Amino acid sequence: MKLYCKALSNTLTTSGRSTRTDIVSFMIPHIIICLYLIYGYLIGVTSNAVLSLYICLSTLTLISLFIRRIHDTGHSGWLIFMLLIPGMGMALLIFFLSKKGQPYHNRYGYNPRSET
Repeated sequence: MKLYCKALSNTLTTSGRSTRTDIVSFMIPHIIICLYLIYGYLIGVTSNAVLSLYICLSTLTLISLFIRRIHDTGHSGWLIFMLLIPGMGMALLIFFLSKKGQPYHNRYGYNPRSET
């Protein structure tokens, strides 16, 4: 949960690098919260505004997290626009998100795994 909160606090930060652990630590609680909010909306407990607000905020967080993750592999964050390529774009993005990061300092910052 600590990494989830860290990702939310860095929503508007696209500089630097993020690890695969950061992505997974954000995605697991994110999916659980989304399912909970959708279920609450379907049974009439959660309002549409709350669901929409969370989805907008988490989408911004995911985009910045994906950009920092792409930076960790040594590539430009502009590769996020691969999502616009039908079919192949998502596969390429998943490839870059799951690729092991560079083990040394690159032009986007220091190796986040070596920082304590």
